[in-house]
Amino acid sequence: MTSEPDWYRRLLDTCPPANHTVPRWEWPDRMAKCEALARMLSLSTADGREYGLMDHQRLILRLLTEHDPSSGMPRHAEVDALGPRQWGKTTTQFIATMERMLLRDRPQRCVYSSQSHNAGLKKMKEDWIPLLKQSGLVASAKFDWSLNTMLAEIRTGSGSYMRVVAGGAENSDRGITSLDFATIDEALADRDDRKEQVLLPAMLTVADSQLFLASTPGNLLSLYLIHKRARALEALADPEASTAVVEFTADMDADPYEREVWHTANPALGQTIPIRSYQRLAESLKESTFRREALGQWVPDDDMPGGIPEEEWAAARDRNAESMMHSSTPGKTLGIDCTPDQARMTACVADGAQVEFAGSTDDLSDVAGWVARLLVETGARRVAVQANWALSHKTGSIRELPGIDVRELGRVEWMQACGITLSAFIERDIAVRQSAALDDANACAIRQPRESRWVWNRGRPDGDISPLVAMTCAVAGSRMDIWGHQPAARRL
Repeated sequence: MTSEPDWYRRLLDTCPPANHTVPRWEWPDRMAKCEALARMLSLSTADGREYGLMDHQRLILRLLTEHDPSSGMPRHAEVDALGPRQWGKTTTQFIATMERMLLRDRPQRCVYSSQSHNAGLKKMKEDWIPLLKQSGLVASAKFDWSLNTMLAEIRTGSGSYMRVVAGGAENSDRGITSLDFATIDEALADRDDRKEQVLLPAMLTVADSQLFLASTPGNLLSLYLIHKRARALEALADPEASTAVVEFTADMDADPYEREVWHTANPALGQTIPIRSYQRLAESLKESTFRREALGQWVPDDDMPGGIPEEEWAAARDRNAESMMHSSTPGKTLGIDCTPDQARMTACVADGAQVEFAGSTDDLSDVAGWVARLLVETGARRVAVQANWALSHKTGSIRELPGIDVRELGRVEWMQACGITLSAFIERDIAVRQSAALDDANACAIRQPRESRWVWNRGRPDGDISPLVAMTCAVAGSRMDIWGHQPAARRL
């Protein structure tokens, strides 16, 4: 086929994706096989009408299966499908995986990566196995499966399998050595790329291996998905890019409660999803959740608390604290942090009652030398950092500085440090020397729940809270009993 098919033109006329990779129509695909698998499922619309594939599913599967006519290699090594809930993600994943397992010229090793083994096990039990039974493929392909707390796997008589992995959260995932096809489902909960650290190395030696990521938008804590989406959108400008993307989302400026807007966000609305279901969501969910779940929009949570409250922050800054540099105070501590990309380090100094921005550097070639100069300037004899500090391998050189105590704050201590720092501001028990860097860091920070407490985190993807983290380390070092004795703290 060298021209746009009818289904593609129909999709662009009725519910065009907000962003999508345009297929290379002159290349062959495996869409006929995908259509046949869809017909075997006897899928039904909301009003009971049977259908095969919806047009947006055809676009995703086309991008997954189009391949070079000479080599047979897939055009895309990765396809990312982003959109609201219930757009037909499960059946799209099922058909893409079954096309691999049943209709290729060699056995296929496939994995489904979920948030946990139990979540993947539930997915198999409640979605995949019923779809298999519904399709009538169980007997013809000699399917069997293992579904338990140790192993969740579907197998064919020809040797193909689809196995659930938790994506690095469980030690058994590290045993994966070779993969043909991997699906990452609902990546909005991921904070890092540990799933890819397990999956991608196992795909390196398989020439036609592919990664299929499908997810609902997350919030501002969904750091992995934010990064993946940004990279995928960048790839749209490169026709030779190995990553393809299809994204459905409503215009951010549109009224989220207008029915016409709903139809622009979810191409399955009115087909497999009744309008009344969206109406119910609109009436019951808070706006930020409705925008993400129903409209596919990237929005922050309505109730995610920010950094130090504005009034308390202003009160601490309004005291016009004098500089602590070149002074000696018992318990004075230098707090250090690094940006996630390891491009800049920041330092603050605190003595229990006052905190001050001490400086930053983009030259990370000699961290120990930079810290040593700051210790001389500030008069501090202690250094406090987070235990998961991005440049933790540099702390060894800092520890070699003569007469300096260095302490890494572990998980529990870090949660305590965040709470103690916030309490100091709320109780008007601390002064901050005015600093634009600290102002900006506090303005873009949020309090992320962690176990029964919370920790600082970025409130927007491009935010830099390293000055706030360094300040918290400094305050913790000057107020908490982490050195073997309680430093004396001056009261204001």
